[in-house]
Amino acid sequence: MKILRLCFFFTMLTLTSIAFATRVDPQTTDGVLMLMNKMGLVSDEWTPIPILDPSGTIYTISTSGNYQLVENATGQVVIDADDVCLNLNGYELIHSDADEHIITVNSNKKNVKIYNGLLNNSSGPGLGCGILVNTGCNMVKIAQMQISNCGNGIKLDGIDGNEVFCCKVNACDFISNTTGIQLYYADENFIEACSCRNGLQAGFELLQSEANCLINCQTIETENLNATALGFSSRDGNNNLFKNCAAKNTKTDAWEFCNKSYGFLLTGTETKTKIIDCVVNETDMTSTVSAVSYGIHLEPILHDYSNLLSLVSTNTCGNTFFEVAWSPDGKYIAVTDNKSLSAFLFDGSTYLSHIDTIIPSANQVYSVDWSPNGEYIAFSQNTSGEVYVVGFSESGLSFITNSAAIGASTNIVRWSPNGKYIASGDNNNYIRVFNFDGTSITEIDNDNTPGALVLCAGWSPNGKYIATGDLGGVLRIFSFDGKQLTLIDSYTTSIRTVTWSPNGKFLTIGDGSNNVRVFSFDGTTIIPIDSYTQGGQANGLDWSPNGKYIAAVDQNGNILNVYAFDGSNIIFIDSTIAGGGATLNTVKWSPGGRYIATGDSNTNLRVFDAMYGPENCLVKNNAVCDTWAYGQFIGTGIAGCVGNNGIICNSCSNNEVNYSYGIPNVYDTYTFISPDLSDNIACN
Repeated sequence: MKILRLCFFFTMLTLTSIAFATRVDPQTTDGVLMLMNKMGLVSDEWTPIPILDPSGTIYTISTSGNYQLVENATGQVVIDADDVCLNLNGYELIHSDADEHIITVNSNKKNVKIYNGLLNNSSGPGLGCGILVNTGCNMVKIAQMQISNCGNGIKLDGIDGNEVFCCKVNACDFISNTTGIQLYYADENFIEACSCRNGLQAGFELLQSEANCLINCQTIETENLNATALGFSSRDGNNNLFKNCAAKNTKTDAWEFCNKSYGFLLTGTETKTKIIDCVVNETDMTSTVSAVSYGIHLEPILHDYSNLLSLVSTNTCGNTFFEVAWSPDGKYIAVTDNKSLSAFLFDGSTYLSHIDTIIPSANQVYSVDWSPNGEYIAFSQNTSGEVYVVGFSESGLSFITNSAAIGASTNIVRWSPNGKYIASGDNNNYIRVFNFDGTSITEIDNDNTPGALVLCAGWSPNGKYIATGDLGGVLRIFSFDGKQLTLIDSYTTSIRTVTWSPNGKFLTIGDGSNNVRVFSFDGTTIIPIDSYTQGGQANGLDWSPNGKYIAAVDQNGNILNVYAFDGSNIIFIDSTIAGGGATLNTVKWSPGGRYIATGDSNTNLRVFDAMYGPENCLVKNNAVCDTWAYGQFIGTGIAGCVGNNGIICNSCSNNEVNYSYGIPNVYDTYTFISPDLSDNIACN
């Protein structure tokens, strides 16, 4: 049985045969003075205190005091006392089991300080932590540590009702850990001036934690070879603060579509958290253009089965509803029916209120789409085929302009992502592109390559391509350079509707054989990926804004289906009867992803709950640049969410999409509760 001797002493001794010594010195730090005051006076004499260690590698500190490491050592330390100060004195403590912790602070301990040294798991990283602070601990201070090759560099590991709280981590450096710092049920903690380098999954990760402050922290070169990579993240917490932090070179090498890289991620039920004055540079996918890269993302999550597709609101108005469109801020819904265009206010919970209706003529009104800036609505007409543009305000609709009649029905209208152009498809077998300058609409180019009635069309998220489907059964993709349409590729398949995935790498179509199909597009070639056969035709479908799910109309039973897509497979998730005894014609996901709207032949406009996500969070004064994929500027700078959040005064550049979900550079029209700074003050 090995005996490790720890000593109380007043005068400095030279010790070569032991690894630790205890000491109280009036000239040391405040933390040590606090411990000395807790312990009382110390005599001039010192007495060795033997610690029995059956394993020969675990050193348990069970007596309050000031401990120093006096040489490099191998093994583990367990702190099982209050009022302990452990100074590693610049030395290194090494452990060789990847699934074990190097230093553990046992549950409910307080006034513990660990500082000034190096921890290294020579067999890691695995499941073990560099420093594990267990449930109920408080006033634990960790400073000036370098921690390498661990599962978590530091983990504050609480449970619901016995959180880790009022701890401080300062000036620590984390190298090649799976996660630098993880907080789990940890509240009112302060993390400052820490850096995570060459992490394997995440830099700073908060889970179900509240009122934590992360100040002047940074992640550098976080790269996950197999899954999602995170710089900073917080899930299911509230009142957390990220300020003056930086995420640089966060990347994933994973091939799966569902994997992503994030500079900052807020998700789940996160509320009243702030990201302020932070910088994101180079979030990247190095292996595949199928994954998605975000600078800052407030990410929604699909409800579980018990809450998915629950009916939120319904309104009956007009005639058969052909198509619905959400305003970019998710507050309004436009609907076309047999005779008119109508706009409704949606209060975000239960109420759909009719605002205004415009009736251009006796002809049927077919397709509808909202401009990206929310100021205009385009719609198309049967018989004469004009494309109309009306202005929208909270007080109602106002006619602005329309295109020339073509003598045939225009079946589809879609705004380009930059709001400058409108694409249409008609029964004269043409795909057309119009310019809109705010007052007039002018046809720029057209193409009748389809040779059959054009039923559907959609712009790619980057505005470079237009996908079309026609009655002849061909999916085509055209490029558009602002002046001319050019056919890129085509694929023969029955098709009724088409829409692009948010990252622009996939298209989903509904065909005449009751299939929902997904294709990939790499800029030159359309490639079939998967299909799912449902009971009836999918005349309407839409991607969720996060690109993980597809909502589809099933006209057999007038069912609304939701599918997951993992990059390779379409997977059925859930369904609900959305049309009653009526034909279900259209489905659209709201811009933030929380709701799905449908319209049917019995004039019912319905809104269903689908997802939840961060609420009342603030993203302000941040700079995001260079979201990459596969060596290209393909990614999103800042992406909003389903809830009421403030995203204001940020700067985005060198991203394929600078702001997603209709969020412009300065966006403060959401009603949100800005977290008070006092909510973020932690014990420090």
